Amino acid sequence: MDNLATPPLTDDQKNINTEVNTCDGVSMNEFKTPSISLKSTSNNLTTSVGKELIQAKHTYFHSERLEAFCDAVLAIVATILITPLKLSSEQMQKYTIEDNLYNKPEFIIRFILFISGFFFIVSAWDRHMKIFYIYPVADNFILWLNIIFLLACSVIPLCFTLLHLIGAISSVLVILFVPTLLMALAQSCQILYSNWSRHSLPSHIHSELFGRTIIGFRVASYLFAPLLLLMAPVILYIDSPYRVFISSIFVGNALLFGDKYVNVCESFYSNYRKFRYRDYTYQLKIRKFRAAVTKSRVEFFTDGIFAIVATIIILDTTTEITNKVDLNDDYLSLAEDMNVNAYAILYESRFTILSYVNSFLIVCLFWFVNHSIFHYIHHMTRLMNVLNTFAQLFVCIIPFCANIMVGYANKVGDDSLTVVITLYCTNLFIIGMMQIILWMLVRFGDRVHTQGLQDVADFQMRKYIPHCDGFANSIFSNHTFSDFDRIHTFPMLCLKENILKLNWNLSI
Repeated sequence: MDNLATPPLTDDQKNINTEVNTCDGVSMNEFKTPSISLKSTSNNLTTSVGKELIQAKHTYFHSERLEAFCDAVLAIVATILITPLKLSSEQMQKYTIEDNLYNKPEFIIRFILFISGFFFIVSAWDRHMKIFYIYPVADNFILWLNIIFLLACSVIPLCFTLLHLIGAISSVLVILFVPTLLMALAQSCQILYSNWSRHSLPSHIHSELFGRTIIGFRVASYLFAPLLLLMAPVILYIDSPYRVFISSIFVGNALLFGDKYVNVCESFYSNYRKFRYRDYTYQLKIRKFRAAVTKSRVEFFTDGIFAIVATIIILDTTTEITNKVDLNDDYLSLAEDMNVNAYAILYESRFTILSYVNSFLIVCLFWFVNHSIFHYIHHMTRLMNVLNTFAQLFVCIIPFCANIMVGYANKVGDDSLTVVITLYCTNLFIIGMMQIILWMLVRFGDRVHTQGLQDVADFQMRKYIPHCDGFANSIFSNHTFSDFDRIHTFPMLCLKENILKLNWNLSI
């Protein structure tokens, strides 16, 4: 045991240890983080440092879960805006597809409102993404601000439904102004609070990104859209034959380009005050803040839209089957009769069920292609986000196409089914073209992305060959169209093996 004892230090060794443990006259022990043991935990909790640690543990948290929740809610709101466009069973039984779509101006108004509402929600999501781009943590106050923001966003579909159902446009615009103002106030308060609470931002970017001028322009850009929307009902009370047209311009600018005008003014101001914008690092960071596109946020929002679209298309099928059920006393008398009627109802609804299966598989295949393209993207740009947003707009129209497909599946005697399939395939063709353009931008626009995307494009090109059946409506009959539209999904599933083999080879 004596051999294992530590030998005593010499005088030279003691001097060396003293020099190492000191730096510029300050002991290195002052820079060490105090360790908290199990025995000293109760003593440390009584100190001010321990109380701050406990408070930070319970009041500050990472914002990934909050961002995912906000993306899911905004995706649901953007998707359910399509529900007012759906046609009822009575409309589809009584009128042809031309009478329901082309000969009714109210349908065109509903479609325009859907597009406006979709881009309004996407613009709100884009602002939300820009704000959270520079947030490493979030606290309880930011959480409540986001809850208020999501509450206001969830009311938007109700406001747009009232806008095309009620004739009093001025009162509905006032109602739409309230959630728009709440959204702007919530995001403005989040910007102001982030400037006030320095713990929520990194110290090295606080003074650069959140100067008083930048905060003023940012808050003004959020509040400018509600101001334009408030001017729209005021213009309707002016005695002028162009009041409706001018009011619609104000509404469109408020919903689509409300914050863009202030951003342009901010750019002019930055060019005018050049002496405050000469720092290259500042220019880089402020440009990065403006063009902040987080790939994970785009993926969350896109996956949410695909998931909701793939889910809500079953509602038309259940409604169609429910309308065929005859709940009378004779039907409920015997169990055998119930089974016979159940099988008969399913057999009569076979085209409806097959149309749902076809639509579900198409949505899943579009998601698969989107997932395959995003797998190779290393740096997400705003142009990529714009192309993906337009693709999601037409993805949201798939439930409407499935609705009219179910309604006109068994209707014979006119060309409604041919027109329906043509519209359906045209919508799918546009989604495919958006994805191909996105692929071309990723493949040829930036050299940092992974090579091998040509197989994705090859899969895309061959996958949309069966969609040409919708444009040859003068050759085949309605039943041929219907059958071919239901079976063309299965070759698309077979062509998917190219992507699976590509991913397997890359993983090896």
